[in-house]
Order: sequence, then structure tokens, then C-alpha cells
Amino acid sequence: MKRTIFMMIAFYGLTFSLNAQNNLGKTDDLGRLAIAAIVPAQAEGIPPSAHQLLVNKMGQIAVQNGLGAMPVNPRFCMIPLVNVLEKEITPTAPPMQALTLDITFYIVDALSQNIFSQTSIQAK
Repeated sequence: MKRTIFMMIAFYGLTFSLNAQNNLGKTDDLGRLAIAAIVPAQAEGIPPSAHQLLVNKMGQIAVQNGLGAMPVNPRFCMIPLVNVLEKEITPTAPPMQALTLDITFYIVDALSQNIFSQTSIQAK
């Protein structure tokens, strides 16, 4: 009788402990990556208001694709390189400046200093 009860408890315990795998789908690399939007302090010629606007827009790009992260000790970063292609002064009163910018975005690994991807856009 003791042996039968012991066997039933052992069988009951094994059936529930062997079911340790989850039923969730397999996570691909995009599910594991987090990319932080960072504009380096060494970026020249970017005013503080434009600096924050650029950080916000880059953060929106990462979040819309499900890859957003906070810039606190990140492994993967999105970093911009802004070049002025053309500078025009408008013939209005008061005179204003119209800039054509080439913005190159880099996806980099902060630890190994590898560049994984880059893309360029022009903005006016």
C-alpha cells in the first residue's frame, strides 16, 4: 500500500515537473535588441533645442520599430552625423537662413565599436 501511494505521488510529480518548457513563440533578434538614441556632446553646430529635437525624433524611430531603449549605459546606439550641404539666406524681412542638411544615421555597438548599419536622408 505504501509503495502504491509512493508510486502515485512520484508519477504525479514527474508529470508536472517535466512540463517545464513555455508555450510562447520563439524570440528572434529584433525581440532581444534595444537601441538607444544618442547625440554626442561633441556634435558641432547643433543648438540645444535642435539637439533635444533630434534625440526625440531618433527615439521615436526606434520605438515605432519596437527597438527603443533608454540611453543609460546602452549596448547598441543610433548616432547621427549632420552635415550642412547648402546654406541660403532668404530675401525677406527679417532675413532668415534656410539649410539643406545631410543626416547620416549609424547603428553601432558601443562596446566593440562596430557599425552595423547606416542610412542617409536629406532635410531642408
